Amino acid sequence: MARSGGRRLMPLLGAIGFVLAWVLGLLLHTSGPAIDASGAEIAAHYANHRTSALVQAVLVHGVAALCLVLVVLGVEYATSRARSRPSDITFLVAGCLAAAVSGVQLGFDIALTSSVGATDAGAARLLFDTVNRLDGAKLIALAVMAGAGFELGRRRVLPQWLQLTALPLTVALLIAAAGLLARSVALADVAALALVLLLIWVFGAGYAVSGQDHRAG
Repeated sequence: MARSGGRRLMPLLGAIGFVLAWVLGLLLHTSGPAIDASGAEIAAHYANHRTSALVQAVLVHGVAALCLVLVVLGVEYATSRARSRPSDITFLVAGCLAAAVSGVQLGFDIALTSSVGATDAGAARLLFDTVNRLDGAKLIALAVMAGAGFELGRRRVLPQWLQLTALPLTVALLIAAAGLLARSVALADVAALALVLLLIWVFGAGYAVSGQDHRAG
């Protein structure tokens, strides 16, 4: 009984932690360099905001990633025991892959905030671009996760409103990913919308499956 209760609580705690990590991270470091900023601008920014940028990175690329895994595992527990359906495996793998990429981003963020000086334009540009490209890859993984989430909603593993939200979330994530990978400011701006939808979706998924005490088919 206690073990089952812990499994039900896990995705809810993950959902709350995911949202709080992002909100606190954005409040602590409200703005960063533009995606097309010069190396000198990037180096100067991180040299002047080392602490806030590092704390933000730990929250949004470290804590949020761990919390996402809790939600993903919670949703997986709500699916069939055999996990024989492709959408189940896709959701699990894509969600965990996104969290893993986020962890790699954190490593580059630590290097960017701790070792790059105000005059290290080349190193700053390289690390900044790497973090953004990894972010693009992570958004693609999250888009795959959301697409699988649509199928889970159709099967009523997740509520219908999450099924409907999964489609615009998937599109927004893919557009934002394209913007980051292509260094397009216009497309990358969609990331703000994608983040709002992602926070709503992850919280909704964690909350929904936290009340389930059995596995759906």
